[in-house]
Amino acid sequence: NTLALDGQNIVLTHADAVAALQLTIAGAAMNQLRVSETLKSQFSVAMREVVDGVRIVVWSTDGHTLMPGIHQLLTGLPAGATVTDVRLSDAEARHLDVANEGSVTSISILNSQFSIDADAPVFDLSGRRLGAWDTLPEGIYVIRVNGKQYKVKK
Repeated sequence: NTLALDGQNIVLTHADAVAALQLTIAGAAMNQLRVSETLKSQFSVAMREVVDGVRIVVWSTDGHTLMPGIHQLLTGLPAGATVTDVRLSDAEARHLDVANEGSVTSISILNSQFSIDADAPVFDLSGRRLGAWDTLPEGIYVIRVNGKQYKVKK
């Protein structure tokens, strides 16, 4: 189960049926966060501002689950917003492991004017380190520059 930032959207890729989830988003106000239509149509959604950001809780009272696959959770995140906490559970309220792919908590969108150093560490969205930037095909990658991670489209 992996949470990833896809442009300004938060996407969950998972192998387990998910019955409830909780996200904490820093750097955004409640009125800036849009829950995907899939979640709104099948689940109850509650948002509340908390000390460390906005907490979003999604659950079903009638047994709905997000079936294994890829699901967009939130859309239109403002620049600088980050996921600081994520929790998933199954229909029996058991905790499900989830990884923040490419450290979602620290990925920013890189300004397209920025030039990428040939020695900058480049990773795929699964966190595997790749070869030099110049040798990679078109796609979306995570790079590290000055201790920060950036998601970049080539």
